[in-house]
Amino acid sequence: MTTYIHERDGWPKFRWSEGKIALQLADVRHRQGRLIGRMERLGFQLNAEAVLQTLTVEVVKSSEIEGEVLDKEQVRSSIARRLGMDIGALAPADRRLYAIRDVTATVESIALITASILSKKLAAGLQALVMDVKTGSGAFMKTEADAVGLAELLAETGQRMGKRVVALVTDMDQPLGGTAGNALEVIEAVEILRGEGPEDLRQLCLELAGWMLYLGGVADTVAEAKKQSEKLISSGKALDKFRQMVELQGGDPRVIDDPKKLPQAQHAMTLSSPNDGYLASLQCEQVGTACVILGGGRERKEDSVDPAVGIVLHRKVGDAVSAGEPLATIYYNAAERATRARQLLEESYRIADSPVHEKRPLIHRVIGKSGEKN
Repeated sequence: MTTYIHERDGWPKFRWSEGKIALQLADVRHRQGRLIGRMERLGFQLNAEAVLQTLTVEVVKSSEIEGEVLDKEQVRSSIARRLGMDIGALAPADRRLYAIRDVTATVESIALITASILSKKLAAGLQALVMDVKTGSGAFMKTEADAVGLAELLAETGQRMGKRVVALVTDMDQPLGGTAGNALEVIEAVEILRGEGPEDLRQLCLELAGWMLYLGGVADTVAEAKKQSEKLISSGKALDKFRQMVELQGGDPRVIDDPKKLPQAQHAMTLSSPNDGYLASLQCEQVGTACVILGGGRERKEDSVDPAVGIVLHRKVGDAVSAGEPLATIYYNAAERATRARQLLEESYRIADSPVHEKRPLIHRVIGKSGEKN
């Protein structure tokens, strides 16, 4: 079995004998010289492509050794931009803009993020906009301060353009709702429209719907708009409208009343709590990655998405758990993928001996025009 350097005792402090590796090192240098010589005969374009391919494989494989699964096409694209190579993946203008942002370290610039988001929304001709800005381990903006900064800039910029804009900073430090996976999330969405489903998902849906109806002029206050949303759900009108939307887009509306008509995974396995305690944290980003590994998303550009696979989460942060109690159920079609996903999912849970003293709020802030908090 292969043992990597980082798996050896004493890593990263270790010693080696120059005498023992001298022959191997000389052989590597010889092979390296032959490889460089061959690459020089390829011509500039093929040479650059060979370098790009080699670096891409090196990054992806090195990350796999450490348990991180990267999208090969995204890695290739990022390396190509840094090398100044045109790989035809983007429109010319986008390639230049992304390249500039990459080399100037402005990919995470909230000003450029704001411009990217709002330019598309404003081009659609809207008059009001409700933005859901996530914060936490599963969000692009990991800290609340960064999320608030982006939300304030979105709201202020939209207002300067003459639009009614509200940005809600909401929590994504653990998965919203109780599922991850295409068909599973559709089932959960239908449950919400029936007045059921996870409380956190239901609460956020009503909050966002309330602000949308209020900014759209349907209600005089957000509170009134939320009540209207609740009535649309309780009366069945919201579910009927969803059924109509599915039918108009060529889908099978029967799945709304019979979820078994949706794609079903062939196998399921349970992830149980290793001991008694309290769920102290659940790394949201890792849960999403585990779902991708199962096939619920693409690891590579050429991969197909399996709509049947996914994860059902049985406990929220702060819940008491007992040893052997199910924490999650993994629905899968490929055993090898399920093994990798299970390992990552196990690492995402942290069980503590004592209760969580302070739970993170679902809605951190609501930021309105000119950055006012509502």
